[in-house]
Amino acid sequence: MPAGTYIVESQTTREVDPPERIDFWSEHIGSVQSRMGYRYARTDNFRGETVRQCTDAYQLVKFRSDEIEYSRTPHQVRQDPDEDYRLLLPPTGELVLRQDGREARLTPGQGTLLTFGEPFECLQDASTRAFIFTIPARELDGPLHRKSPLVTALDLSTGLGRVVGSMLNDLHEERRRSPIPSSTPSRTGSSSCCACSPSGTTGRTRPVI
Repeated sequence: MPAGTYIVESQTTREVDPPERIDFWSEHIGSVQSRMGYRYARTDNFRGETVRQCTDAYQLVKFRSDEIEYSRTPHQVRQDPDEDYRLLLPPTGELVLRQDGREARLTPGQGTLLTFGEPFECLQDASTRAFIFTIPARELDGPLHRKSPLVTALDLSTGLGRVVGSMLNDLHEERRRSPIPSSTPSRTGSSSCCACSPSGTTGRTRPVI
């Protein structure tokens, strides 16, 4: 992450009255990502927490919560444009992502590139802890050749994929000891995402499950 403005903040539903937690979570996630819809498996005592690191260009959020389904509709895409990409990967649990007629089931060792510029659905179970890393569109649009599908499970267990996963975890773990991270990790992560993507020139992907 580049030097400059750097923010680290944590949010949790533990400090919110149970009846107000789903409203809190919806507002919080909408403020750190973009406008979305939320379907909660339980509404009486929802639990969730996030740790957010962001600079002027990049954002890394580690999150966990009870079971939930996120969605982004065509109307929300038009009303709240967001062309930046997200790299989504779960160190634990499972995420099911659907976009453009494709589905990726993400388990530890897998990830995917997601665009908020198109509708999607994302289902998260209660055992999931995951990273979502925001990458500026300008860094990926050219290398990715946007005609290629993004929702494909990427192998993050070996090679460049493993480097990306370790890099994000290291950024998270070092968030307090290194308050102004170097730009190198984030830029390297962006380049590695291109190589690991279906349209990259050197990476490989696992088949969509």
